[in-house]
Amino acid sequence: MLAAQDGDVATVERLLKAGAKVDGAYSDDRETQMLLTPLFTAAAAGHAAVITVLLKVGAKINRTSAGGLTPLFIAAQEGHRAAVSVLIGAGAEIDIVTDKQVTPLFIAAQEGHEGVMAVLIKAGGDVNHTRNDRCSPVFMAVQHDHRAVLAMLIKAGGDVNRMGEMSPLFVAAQENH
Repeated sequence: MLAAQDGDVATVERLLKAGAKVDGAYSDDRETQMLLTPLFTAAAAGHAAVITVLLKVGAKINRTSAGGLTPLFIAAQEGHRAAVSVLIGAGAEIDIVTDKQVTPLFIAAQEGHEGVMAVLIKAGGDVNHTRNDRCSPVFMAVQHDHRAVLAMLIKAGGDVNRMGEMSPLFVAAQENH
């Protein structure tokens, strides 16, 4: 697990060759009981080379953890463009949702990760997906003042009129964005 987190490809390969379970999981938090695998930790740290090694030996690419998080979601949330590219190239579900109906593209828009957004949009990520409260990636980009992300979403067909409790235009005016 630590070798995957640290990006140590040689040690990961050595451990796998010695019989380490590629999807062996542990809980990192006694309260949430979030189970993590080497693929989750490599995705969170952005180690694309380790991700590639783990996938080649059968790591479960769309395995979910607490809240419905996947390795792709975690890599997108952390802004790791190369890791997101590797995961998508290996067949990760682009629009898989968490328990709160949040997609990797949605979280990348919320966090302002332009490079990740470019990869997800190019791969066909849904720019108009809404979470449980009907907020969209456009809304989140406006709310967090991520102007470049907003421009990307609009160019890709993001609906500027899709509303949760408020419209993106209302939020922009209210926040002076």
